[in-house]
Amino acid sequence: MLHETLIPFYECKNILVDAYFPARVEHIEERIFLIRDKLKTSYTGNIEHMPWDELINLFVESKKALERRDHWKSLTATEVLASMFYNPSFYISRREHEINLESIRRMYLLFYNRFLSVANDCAPKRVWGKLAYNNIEVYIDDEKSIIYTKLFKADGKFHAEVRKLLGIIQDT
Repeated sequence: MLHETLIPFYECKNILVDAYFPARVEHIEERIFLIRDKLKTSYTGNIEHMPWDELINLFVESKKALERRDHWKSLTATEVLASMFYNPSFYISRREHEINLESIRRMYLLFYNRFLSVANDCAPKRVWGKLAYNNIEVYIDDEKSIIYTKLFKADGKFHAEVRKLLGIIQDT
């Protein structure tokens, strides 16, 4: 069964910014994934747009959190000793994980910087897009959205909000 509703977006130059879900994700750094290409079809919906300034402030908040967040913790002395005596590859694998996290953090920051530079010089237009769910995948504008589907499966707050919007009764 296909469940659908219309959700608000802002069209800003050649991009589309979700104007509903950015305040409804668990991990604020993932807000950047709620920016996409323009919709093929425009609708008129009744869900209110979050004010543009508030939306931009959420993205600025996410960027600042990434700038100050220490995405890795240093290895403790116990971990270093344990890795040397029991498992030398532990230390190496831990450092590899830290490097991966730092690479992701820098990539997110790059995306936020690019988006905010465009958003600060934009007169956004209000549009609505179709959000649909078929019990397996989430669709935006009648196309499978890999991002929204992954958020639906991995982010409890996002998941609950999609179900609420679509009027899907929670399983008990």
